[in-house]
Amino acid sequence: MDGGAALIAGRFLRKVEKTDRNPWRGRISVGRAKNSDVIIRHPSVSKLHAHFLTPPGQDPSSDNGYELQVVDLGSSNGTRLNGRDLLEGSPSPVHPGDRIILGEVTLEMLTPADLYHKLRTMFPTTAPSSPAAR
Repeated sequence: MDGGAALIAGRFLRKVEKTDRNPWRGRISVGRAKNSDVIIRHPSVSKLHAHFLTPPGQDPSSDNGYELQVVDLGSSNGTRLNGRDLLEGSPSPVHPGDRIILGEVTLEMLTPADLYHKLRTMFPTTAPSSPAAR
């Protein structure tokens, strides 16, 4: 597994960070190509399938609730947002709970709290028994 990626119950979880010097700081590329920010190795995903964008002037590293957008880059198998086909090159707002489908691969946008609860559901923990209970 490459640094920053985790496989959880057959699903990948990955944090993407860019430096202040990166000219494409407000853009996250998604595709099969090795130079994509998020690499999805699936035959239905194009080499450069889509971008996630932050509006100009907003800091993508802050947690200030900026509006994320997704844009299809002319992919072969299309991009859908909540079941709606996206037009090539036309950014669409993405919100927590939305489902983005790239070809045949489904992505789900989650808030940190939603991610936490989803992980707790997938991997419930039990409190260790106290010595007195043994």
